[in-house]
Amino acid sequence: MKCLKCKSKDVVKRGKNHNKSGIKQIYLCKNCNNNFVEPDGFEGMRYNKKHIVRAIHLHNEGLSLFQVKDHLWQHDGVKVSREAVREWCNKYSFFLNPINKNVKPIIKGGVHYDEKYVKVLGEDNYDLNAIDSKTKFVLAHLFVDKRTKGKCIKFLKQIKDSCYEQMLDIYKKEKHKKIKNRKLIEFTCDKFANYKSAFSKLFARVCKLNFGVPIACKKYNFEHNNNPIERYNGKTKDRIKNIRGGFGSFEGAKCFMGLRRIIYNYVNPHQELKGKTPAEEAGVILPLKRNKLLSLIKFVRDNYIIPS
Repeated sequence: MKCLKCKSKDVVKRGKNHNKSGIKQIYLCKNCNNNFVEPDGFEGMRYNKKHIVRAIHLHNEGLSLFQVKDHLWQHDGVKVSREAVREWCNKYSFFLNPINKNVKPIIKGGVHYDEKYVKVLGEDNYDLNAIDSKTKFVLAHLFVDKRTKGKCIKFLKQIKDSCYEQMLDIYKKEKHKKIKNRKLIEFTCDKFANYKSAFSKLFARVCKLNFGVPIACKKYNFEHNNNPIERYNGKTKDRIKNIRGGFGSFEGAKCFMGLRRIIYNYVNPHQELKGKTPAEEAGVILPLKRNKLLSLIKFVRDNYIIPS
């Protein structure tokens, strides 16, 4: 244990703090005389961290804000408001975001990318996602109001930032072979022109693109299909269909979709992966315990968030 103020290791225990959020050990730094509790990602929260994590997970899995509120009251005797649950989801969507920029997943299949239409105040917005067909790991995500060329480049650049070294290694191994026999990482998308432009700018030399692949690929005799991303988008559609009238704000929808990606990658086991999470299948091994979301918040707090 280090002091959060002066980083000294000369700290001792000094009682415990008992409040509504649970019991926390208090520490005293002998160097600067600072009192502090161990950072766990739930500093300043009035409710127990297990109840907060459960509420976030339940809302992500399909329960409405009112249903989450009722569940906590009936099963845990905890009274919360719907707005409190909404604020928890928004807070930890931003809180967990650094993990997306600090992991390097292994691509084992092809990269499939597409968009999902999402209503915000009655207007169409776009949830852009790219997924690995083998590991089911969501490699890139961006929630936008318009699919401009610049935003499509920003979307795919997330894959370049985390996986370009792997792509380049495969390209170097295959560059001496005949063109027809090259086994480069393949990207698959529909006929939207900005997707092709973004790919050409970022990956044209080291990867292949299967452009213009429709959903009904067998009907048109296409060799490739875009099923992996269509399935992921289908699950998103099932989740948001009970949000009548769509989302009330762009930021709220952005937080919801961002948190959904994190829980999908690191928390929920995937049926096709025999109980593994997509992150585990993609070689992103984190020290998470049985309650993965709770452990993930603690991991991000310890590794990516600067203590205040």
